[in-house]
Amino acid sequence: MTSEKIKKIILESTIDKVLKDLAVDSQRAVGKLVEMGSRFAGSGLSAQLIQKAQNLSANQNSPYYALIQDLAANTDHAKLKTFGLNIGYNAWGKGIKSLRQRQTELNIFLPWYLVIKIADNQKLAQVDRIIKEGKQLGIYFYFLDLRKSAAFNSAVTSLMRSHNDCAFVALFPAGQIIPQNMGAVMTCRSTLFLIDSQGSDFTAAAALLRQQKCFFGAYRAYDDASVEELIRGQWTEPIIKAKTPLAFLLAEKNTSDQAVGLSFRYVNNERQAQRYPLLLIDIVEDCNQINKYIYKNEFKPLSVIDAAALPAEPLLKIIKA
Repeated sequence: MTSEKIKKIILESTIDKVLKDLAVDSQRAVGKLVEMGSRFAGSGLSAQLIQKAQNLSANQNSPYYALIQDLAANTDHAKLKTFGLNIGYNAWGKGIKSLRQRQTELNIFLPWYLVIKIADNQKLAQVDRIIKEGKQLGIYFYFLDLRKSAAFNSAVTSLMRSHNDCAFVALFPAGQIIPQNMGAVMTCRSTLFLIDSQGSDFTAAAALLRQQKCFFGAYRAYDDASVEELIRGQWTEPIIKAKTPLAFLLAEKNTSDQAVGLSFRYVNNERQAQRYPLLLIDIVEDCNQINKYIYKNEFKPLSVIDAAALPAEPLLKIIKA
């Protein structure tokens, strides 16, 4: 057995124990989780993220402890463990190591994640190919944007299940999260489902996902016209009321860098203030911050692919274009 396999087995058993402890004593369990992370993180991106976690966990009165305890008590542990290992170990561990090696060989910057926009069943075989080629490069993290899908797409959940070594964040319209679709949703063990917090069906969808112990969060899209309203913070009230643990902010196409900067400063300030049991994430800028850890500069690699316009070309050629 290789040292990497032994390392992963130790991680899995430790995570199993920590998840059980989280539902009982979140502060003590978080301390153990951070300590474990610091032992396995090394000196790269994982170490930087662990340092941030240590800083946030230093506040003993933080509502994040209530958030974590509730998450552990009301989410399927197998889903939390699989998603956590796939992003922490596969994407941020061996994946980034592989990406750095390949970029040196190929003399090209490679993205650590991809956003793939999917409407209905457009070119899912091509999407499957792109993910397979992405994994060969070291890309194990994928945002699947299904906001334009007219109906719930079980073929997409099947696609995510077939790549159970990847971490997926899937954006769904809240109206598609209904009882008859939950069988397909619940089989996705490495997926974080995000639902639109602005939809009229949000509260019912969040309640259903929580009842079924799914790993889920909310998303809120913004642009230049709406960012000022966004940073006032009232939009989080129904999300907190629905006991949704995570909220992702998503800049629409052509949103200015200034608007993204406003959103990220708001998100960062709220994370530092820890005023309520909700973790905010700005998809664009938080991912770009990780880019900086990987590439040590401001370079922003290609990360968005539209399945409707996906050419029958290798992923590397698409990235180079």
